[in-house]
Amino acid sequence: METTEVILDAPASIHLRELADLTSHVYKLLRPWCFSEQSGLAIFKPIRVQALSYVQAIDFSITAAQNGFNFCEDVLAFADLLDSSDEIQRQDYLRELVGLAQQAAENAEKAKDKFRNVRMIVGKLVRDAQKQQSMNASKSSEKQLKELEEGVTMLESFSACISTHISWWTTVYMGHKSQVMRLDPVVVRYNTIRNQGVVNKWKQLRQEYVDYTYKVSFRCRFLSIHNFC
Repeated sequence: METTEVILDAPASIHLRELADLTSHVYKLLRPWCFSEQSGLAIFKPIRVQALSYVQAIDFSITAAQNGFNFCEDVLAFADLLDSSDEIQRQDYLRELVGLAQQAAENAEKAKDKFRNVRMIVGKLVRDAQKQQSMNASKSSEKQLKELEEGVTMLESFSACISTHISWWTTVYMGHKSQVMRLDPVVVRYNTIRNQGVVNKWKQLRQEYVDYTYKVSFRCRFLSIHNFC
């Protein structure tokens, strides 16, 4: 039997506004490589494949953010039922919270994995495409390549932001990687979540997730990886 500690202290900033802005900018950067006719040319195909991989990564990050909203909702519900429930009910609820946190961390980790070595990968793809272009290469394709090359810093910033997100999730459940079994005890400081100031912080984070989802949801629908299959 293994004990898992759950931290429900007032959540620190996880830069959701920055993540939302970067998500929108990265979508805008990658869109031409996913939809334009030129991206179907042989010399641009590797870039298109990589762009689609990055879009899939962004989808994972959006899913993690949606998990975040659900997690905040559940924490607030837990705070409401804390004094009207018995320890068995609390333990069941806490195990569900750990499972949700693990799921969100896994989605964020998948996003981060796809952005590993982004500078090296994108740089090589751009250089290879530039070498293969004919002297009569269109101005639009040259512009797209330049924008992608200049967008590497943005892609790296997105990856760093995702890393921050992962760190927060693993802090919630103290990095417990294995599945929490039904009889495994979960430890939490109940007095923390009884504090109204802490509850207000969770409400604030919930609203930040709402704002994030509102800001990026239209792009998620417009440029979902599922539309490319």
